[in-house]
Amino acid sequence: LGCVVKDNLQKAFFIRVIDPSTREMVGEKKLTKHFEYDMPSDIVMTFLSEHGITCLGFRDLEERNIFVRHVDRIVQMQQERKVKVRKHSSSSPPAPDGISPTHSVKQLLKAEEFDIHNLTPEWQYLFEQAGLTLDLLNDKSILQFVLTKIYEMGGAPKQLQNLKQCKSNQEERVAAIAMDSALRHESVRASRLADELRKHSSSKDIPRALPRKFHPPTCTYSGVSTRYKELLMQRSSLSALSPLQIHCYCSHCAAGKPLVSVSGTPPHQYTLPVGWCQFLLRSQTHSLSQRFCSNWHVAFSTVPAGHAASVIRTGRLMHSVSDGSTHLSPDIKWARRTASITPEMYHDEVERRDFKVSTAFQVFVQPGSYSIERNDVLSEPLQQTWKAPERTYISYALLIQLHPLSK
Repeated sequence: LGCVVKDNLQKAFFIRVIDPSTREMVGEKKLTKHFEYDMPSDIVMTFLSEHGITCLGFRDLEERNIFVRHVDRIVQMQQERKVKVRKHSSSSPPAPDGISPTHSVKQLLKAEEFDIHNLTPEWQYLFEQAGLTLDLLNDKSILQFVLTKIYEMGGAPKQLQNLKQCKSNQEERVAAIAMDSALRHESVRASRLADELRKHSSSKDIPRALPRKFHPPTCTYSGVSTRYKELLMQRSSLSALSPLQIHCYCSHCAAGKPLVSVSGTPPHQYTLPVGWCQFLLRSQTHSLSQRFCSNWHVAFSTVPAGHAASVIRTGRLMHSVSDGSTHLSPDIKWARRTASITPEMYHDEVERRDFKVSTAFQVFVQPGSYSIERNDVLSEPLQQTWKAPERTYISYALLIQLHPLSK
């Protein structure tokens, strides 16, 4: 149950989500002048919260219009307030989740003063996700339109490289999850920015995808996997977060590659996803995304196809334990074997063939945050089940495995 409330103690308005069965609040989002939302369908609203992208469904158009009207009125009230702009100094307290408050005040940038050849990693990520190349940005009229839209969408991207130094494992987890959530938010903004630019300049060739900086595989396996991935995204209206960068580990593409690799501190082995297609989540293509997770361990979790979109939207895996923990494994084959999830049937129109499709996620999990559950009858050291508490891992990539059926 979603509702708009005024909290008199905090002197602020919130969208709060309540579980009617327990009468407990399961999530909230403060309504500020920078609040943004999307309407992927007539009766669905999505917005970014601390837990990821939150989705609200309405009974009908009348209910949606009443809710949206209240939200828009509150946001407009916040925007009309006179806010004293204060310069941020080094003594300023850190923002929530350890993200630097730099650029928290919106400023409309001018194209003549904006250096497109000296971009910060945050600006590079936003432009790349929107498909904006240097050739397009060299057009001052297009650049000014882009900067104006970014201003209207909340202002310049936050400087994620200024995350505070972590003094404990808990602070590191919070910072890593905050960065992952912020990058997903920038991906959604980039998609909206690209759509606005196409409407504004229909004669311009605005790419619909992240410019390729790598050579994507051309095998049949990756082609079928990509089409199935797009089908998953269309079902959930998740084109803004659809993974783009692909690595194929089919029998042809993985020939000659090692089967095992090492990650983390202390180092721990994991199997490469041989027999799967790997799609990096958009937040993991940022140059800063590995700032924390480079020292974390790699593991895998299989999920039903219908749940894959939820993981991409929020970064959270399914709870496989009653206490809210998730089962992972450093061996992709073992993760699939122990999950007992029924594959989905898929007919590929291009190949004119039926496939059984399994979906999984590759994640980074913080060393020391999980417990290892061993099976004594096993001789393979990587065939382990890890029990990882919630918010101790970062989803890294969507994995798709195909099993062709007889023609």
